[in-house]
Amino acid sequence: MRKKLILSFFIIVLVTVGLVILISNRQAMKDIQTYMFRGGFTGTEEIVIALEDYYRDNQTLEGVGNILTHPPTGKRFRSVNQNTIPKFPPGGKPIWIRVADADGNLIYDTNGQNTKSQLTKEEISRAIPLEVDKQLIGYLLPEGNIHFTPENEASLLNRFNSAIFLAGLISGVAALIVAFLLADRLVKPIRALTNAAHSLAEGHLDERVQFKGNDEIATLGYTFNQMANSLQRAEERRQGLTADIAHELRTPLAVQRAHIEAIEDGIYDLTLENLAPIEEQNRLLSRIVEDLRVLALADTGELTLEKTNINIVALVKAVINRFQAQVQERHVKLSFINGEKHPSVFVDPQRIEQILHNLISNALRYSPENSEITIQLSTNENQLTISIRDSGPGIPEKAIPHLFERFYKTSKSRSREEGGTGLGLSIARKLAIAHHGNLTAENHPEGGALFTLTLPLSSQEAKK
Repeated sequence: MRKKLILSFFIIVLVTVGLVILISNRQAMKDIQTYMFRGGFTGTEEIVIALEDYYRDNQTLEGVGNILTHPPTGKRFRSVNQNTIPKFPPGGKPIWIRVADADGNLIYDTNGQNTKSQLTKEEISRAIPLEVDKQLIGYLLPEGNIHFTPENEASLLNRFNSAIFLAGLISGVAALIVAFLLADRLVKPIRALTNAAHSLAEGHLDERVQFKGNDEIATLGYTFNQMANSLQRAEERRQGLTADIAHELRTPLAVQRAHIEAIEDGIYDLTLENLAPIEEQNRLLSRIVEDLRVLALADTGELTLEKTNINIVALVKAVINRFQAQVQERHVKLSFINGEKHPSVFVDPQRIEQILHNLISNALRYSPENSEITIQLSTNENQLTISIRDSGPGIPEKAIPHLFERFYKTSKSRSREEGGTGLGLSIARKLAIAHHGNLTAENHPEGGALFTLTLPLSSQEAKK
């Protein structure tokens, strides 16, 4: 990339210097020709213009002498007379001026010599050509102590071009030096970013780049660091998830193996009672595998929802009724607050039941005996809200951001009997999001944890 940048700078410099030389050469040539051959050096440029204006008005140079000595007013040509004819050297006598037509026939002579004579070829070569509309109309021959020839013009132009070329060469070299420095400065952060990307690709997820400023390259560096942070967190979650899955699967498998070996060794008799723990652990394994499958489908957006219009109040009551035995056993009061009429909602009833089952199970797990769990249902114009509040100790503040992560436990010492698979809340939120809703958790101001499930009221229900 450094070579490409330097080459780009070189091409830009080359084109720029070339254009400057070309334009300067053309303009210089025009100015030098005006200065040397149009009377600029001798000061007769005003006379040249006056003569050409005279011819443009009269279509002839005859009588130009009277016009030069007594210029009329209101004419386009300049006022030129004996008092304004330049002197050479400055302060000396006025220069000798002769005017001839296109054939070299003398028309006017400031010295009053014979105007019937003709300019010689040598004099014509030294004369200033007069042109109107690019057509030769005559010659002006100022005679002084100096005159220019085409050879003088070529020599001056060559010297001028050499100076321009030298200036362009020096400018080009200076620009290339600056290009080297700028290219190195531009490429250095990109090279650092490239090396960091290679390191990241090799598995060094702690690789970061240091950038300062707010330009595009710095923004790219900040974005790279954010990407590296995301990859590192994802890798940490993956490793943690793998370890948690191995742990969750190892325990039921170990229990099954122990019971089977005890039966094989004759320690336990082959009875339904001794097979029950094996069956229970097998069901737990099946549930963990199914929960992981649901999460995987939700992550990839392939989770199928069989939506239909349902009576949400009837669904909530049905789920509550399934917990009556556990509620009575724990001496916990399960209250359902539903003080208004609610529209039907377009959802997958089995998945909504799964969310509510996980939330109520979680509330029962942390609610002490003789406490209360409150389920409240409310709606507004856009969404339906189901809130579940328990009477437990609440959620540790540091645990709230991680509560819906897979296999996350607020207490590492929590036993399986207390905690289930550790996937329930993760699944509940994924299912809520799949319904274009959400599931949040917080601590209630009066104590206990508060989980809030929101579901949108679709246009189909709104029409009803």
